[in-house]
Amino acid sequence: MKGLLLMLTMVLTQAAYAQSQGGGYITIGEGRTTIGIRIGSDNSNHTELIQRTLRLEQAVRDLQIQVYNLSQQDIPANESLFECELFAFSTRYAAEADTQAMASSQARNACLAENHEMHCRRNNIVCTQLR
Repeated sequence: MKGLLLMLTMVLTQAAYAQSQGGGYITIGEGRTTIGIRIGSDNSNHTELIQRTLRLEQAVRDLQIQVYNLSQQDIPANESLFECELFAFSTRYAAEADTQAMASSQARNACLAENHEMHCRRNNIVCTQLR
């Protein structure tokens, strides 16, 4: 019983602490709120540390709920397509991928397979978004 009373007291003080410490609550998508996190000081006392721990636990729980909700949604296919190319000794090395980073990496790796690194520099890669 004493543990339940202590937990209830901590939960109630947590909301008041969140409001008073500048972290407060943050409104996220669709009108939902989550707890704002602030960095404590090295001079925090035991009670402040407990309250911050409770706030962090609640914030982690909110994130878990968000991750779960997002994992349940159908994610549309990536409609983007990038082509990146690189020339070394008049040879064209090119790659297409859903992201510019992936296409760039693939083109550079193709170049590196046949040439020294100095001939396959990242700053010589040219990328174009095809769609």
